[in-house]
Amino acid sequence: GQKDLHIDGVEIVNSLEDAITLCQNKEEEVFIIGGSQIFNQALLLSNKLYLTRIHQVFDTDTSFPEIDKNLWAEQERTEHRPDEKNLFSYTFISYTKR
Repeated sequence: GQKDLHIDGVEIVNSLEDAITLCQNKEEEVFIIGGSQIFNQALLLSNKLYLTRIHQVFDTDTSFPEIDKNLWAEQERTEHRPDEKNLFSYTFISYTKR
């Protein structure tokens, strides 16, 4: 990370642990939005997942880890068809840790 980076109105940390510590006393939900190394670290610490699965194959080298159904219980699933804002079908899925 850039230790001397400063952005007005933004609190900057240089590790996932520091970010979580910074948010511990907040009343709002804390969202971790990537990248893949952060996802892998945060999955162990999370108690809820909100996933968007896009029903399309993309040429990429990054993906979200597989969800272990023994550790995570699906709570809600909403299917969406392509529309004027979205080219592809997608599904919103939420999980809670068992």
